[in-house]
Amino acid sequence: MIGALLAAIDTSEFGAKVSDYAVFVARVFGSHVHALSVIETKKIEGPLLRDYLATVGLEPGLEYKDKVTRFLEAKARAILADLEGRCKAAGIPCDCEVTRGIAARLILERGQRCDLIVIGQKGEHGEWHGESLGGSVQGVVRASARPILVTPKKYRDITRAVVAYDGSQHSRQALQLAAEIARRTNLHFTVLTVDGGHATEDALRAEIATRIGPTVPAHEVAVRSGDPHRAILDVAERLDCQMIVMGAYGHSRIRELIIGSTTEQVLRSARIPVLLTR
Repeated sequence: MIGALLAAIDTSEFGAKVSDYAVFVARVFGSHVHALSVIETKKIEGPLLRDYLATVGLEPGLEYKDKVTRFLEAKARAILADLEGRCKAAGIPCDCEVTRGIAARLILERGQRCDLIVIGQKGEHGEWHGESLGGSVQGVVRASARPILVTPKKYRDITRAVVAYDGSQHSRQALQLAAEIARRTNLHFTVLTVDGGHATEDALRAEIATRIGPTVPAHEVAVRSGDPHRAILDVAERLDCQMIVMGAYGHSRIRELIIGSTTEQVLRSARIPVLLTR
C-alpha cells in the first residue's frame, strides 16, 4: 500500500523525529524511503536577514551567505546519514537528497513520486509558532495529492490510534489505511464519529464491520457529540493514543476551505502524529 515514502527532514527538533516515524512506516509496509532536506535559500537571502545585519553594522556579503549555506547543508547531511544508516541496518532501501530552494514546492514535487509524505508539524524555530503549523507544512497539507503523516517533536511507538470517521470518502480511506496497519502490526484503533448522524454505536459498529471485514484485529467504535476537533483530541488523549488517522476533508470540503477545517485545527493542537488520507 505504501511502496515508497518521502521523509521531509529539516534540522529542527521536529524534523529530527521525522526519521523515527519514517522508519516505523517503512518497517510496517516494506517501503522505500526517499529522505529530502531542503535548504531554504530565502531565509539566507531574505530582507529580514539583511535588515537585521544592517542594524548591527554588517553587510550580508556572498562569503557570509556561503558559510551559512554550507553549515546548514553539513547539518542536514549528518541527519540524513544517520537515517540512511538506520535504514541500512533494518534492511530498508533508502536514498537521500540535500538541495536548495523553496521547501514546500520541492516536497510536493518529490512527493508526487511517493505514496506517503512524512513531515514535521513545525520547522525551524518551531517554538516561535505557538499553536500555528510551520509554513512549509501548511503548504504541503493544502496542496498534496498524497497521504501525509504530520509528526510531533517526540517519538512514541504506535500501538493505539483513533480514526475520525464521518462516512465521507476520505474518512473511509482513513479507516481502510488504519485497518491495513492493524493487520500488519499490533495496532488497536477506535473509530470515532462526532455528530455523524449515526443513531447508535451499534449502527456505527455494523457499518464499520462491513467496510473493514472480519480480518482486522482489536478495534472499537465510539459516537460523541460536540465540537469535532475537540472530541477527536479528547478521545485520543483519554485512550492514550499515539496516532490520529483522518481524512483531509469531510463532507463539506468547500465550507472547510473557506472557514478552516477540523483537519487543520487537529493538526495545530495534536501532540501525536496525524495521518491524513486523500
